[in-house]
Amino acid sequence: MRGTTKPVATAFTLAEHVAPIVGMFDMIAGGDSAFAKRPFVKAHISLVISPMRFGADVIETVNECLTRNTPLSCITAAQAGATAPVTLAGFLAQSLAENLASLVMVHATKPGHPMVFSNWPLVIDLRTGAFAGGGGEIAVLKAAHSAHGIARVNACTKSLQRINRPISMPRRIPNCAICLISDTPKPEEA
Repeated sequence: MRGTTKPVATAFTLAEHVAPIVGMFDMIAGGDSAFAKRPFVKAHISLVISPMRFGADVIETVNECLTRNTPLSCITAAQAGATAPVTLAGFLAQSLAENLASLVMVHATKPGHPMVFSNWPLVIDLRTGAFAGGGGEIAVLKAAHSAHGIARVNACTKSLQRINRPISMPRRIPNCAICLISDTPKPEEA
């Protein structure tokens, strides 16, 4: 852990696995509750099961992560043509709604908790029903989701600032691919 500045990630599928693993993180960080004070690992969790439902076991796992201050990367993994609409607009609308549902659930439980707004777009071959990994459509869906998500977060932030409400935005995870997009200086700032 000391030899990298890159973000480290893990995944939890069962709530009872969180405590012992965070216990190991505490040992690495220097003692009891050290990880909670300065977390250095995020947990990848698919909170929403497409189309738009929460898994009870996943909610228990998320709650355990929240209790132990583990940053989350809540991933939606809809498949265009199977669990989501095949059109770009339809897929984008559904996957954004699922990401927002994850964000609302996390922040309703623990306001301000760090969460990466994440998406893992998948596509099936409509001729065979087989997963079409690595297809160009996946790159287009990922780019559209990232651009739309950043625009929405920026628009919401500006709206809240106009009405003088406090804003509780999640911390950025250093060197995270999602966070780097908004961390990159604009030409006028460079």
